[in-house]
Amino acid sequence: MTSKEPTLEEMAEQISDLQTQLSDMKKAYNEKKYASYNAAKEAYLAEAKALYGDRHVPLSRTYSVWW
Repeated sequence: MTSKEPTLEEMAEQISDLQTQLSDMKKAYNEKKYASYNAAKEAYLAEAKALYGDRHVPLSRTYSVWW
């Protein structure tokens, strides 16, 4: 083995770092992907609370109209 080749421990560390980076990238992607959905959901819930007060209106019942 030459001195330029990484050891198994170094490779394991690189893999661990890349897995952490990939996980962070996936989280950021999901946040961007669903940002408009989450904003619309929050706006809907705020409007429903303004219209219906504290009465609980199940989210599944109101969204079922769209399906």
